[in-house]
Amino acid sequence: MNGLFNSLQSNEEITSQDFLDVYNYTNKIFSDGELFADPEIALQTKSSYRLGWGNNKIILPNKLITAYDWNQVITRCNLIINHTGIDFNFINRVPRKTQISHQKLTQIQNILNAVTENVSNINVLPRYNYIKPSHLTIDYVRNIIRSDTWYDEIDTIIQYEQSHYNDIRYFFNSGASYQYILSTANTSGYGMAAIVDIIQDLGTLVFDIKNFRCTNGTGITTNKNYLDLNKNNWTLLWTSNAGNATSGYGGYGGYGGYGGYGGYGGSYSSSRIKVYGMLSSLYESVLIKFVYLSTESTIVQGIIEMDLFLGYKTDTSRYGIVDHQTLPNINIINTL
Repeated sequence: MNGLFNSLQSNEEITSQDFLDVYNYTNKIFSDGELFADPEIALQTKSSYRLGWGNNKIILPNKLITAYDWNQVITRCNLIINHTGIDFNFINRVPRKTQISHQKLTQIQNILNAVTENVSNINVLPRYNYIKPSHLTIDYVRNIIRSDTWYDEIDTIIQYEQSHYNDIRYFFNSGASYQYILSTANTSGYGMAAIVDIIQDLGTLVFDIKNFRCTNGTGITTNKNYLDLNKNNWTLLWTSNAGNATSGYGGYGGYGGYGGYGGYGGSYSSSRIKVYGMLSSLYESVLIKFVYLSTESTIVQGIIEMDLFLGYKTDTSRYGIVDHQTLPNINIINTL
């Protein structure tokens, strides 16, 4: 298989360097090769910072490389298969006091090659950033509700708090996501009609290591993920289509900031929903801001509800080694 590793021929000796090569790359995926990741340079280091699930590292043997050491690699490769759903059979462990075979080493190398496919293409996720569907859990966390009337703009800021920037990395690198479902009720008037028109066209909103997007393709994503965020400025992540307060099509214009393009006549609107992201001052939290904008020059009356979910991988383990990522605590800094 072409990729990071080229298989040895059966007549070639398996060396300590062969072990070190698979040891290092297995650790980069399953554990972390960037323990001192600096969020200030994340934009320049995306390809390396998006590696790492934060699990226990393989310990480097002091002297001889034994079956035990190879089995530490094999167990983690089997957990990588489990996590990502790549189409490989589990590798059998190396018996005690036995040298690893060329076939097993080739299996390890092929798994590491396969899980890295598409890593050079920023528009396609490498397999190590995916969760196998049967291991994906989507949990409802809480809701945010606005029932008071408003006029031109409201917003809410949601804090996803971790203990360290690396825990943010591990969460998203593992394939996990923040998810949102928006809805309305008891609506009245043109101002709310434009917001209803936006929300009724939405699927689930998802923020993961790829970008912020709507699952049915509605709206415009800026194709930015957590690695694009900083602590100093809000970064635009996604803009809805324009809301339609009466009849006709609201269009796509005006997504480059808070303003919007008003369209042509009364059947168009620049009412929109915009989503921004930012890191906290200590880099231990991701802040997500939803901004609801109305340009109907009238009171917006009705209930707006946001249901918040987390999508993450169910914990799995083999031989006492656990594939686990810490989930964020969710706090509402500014309610709608």
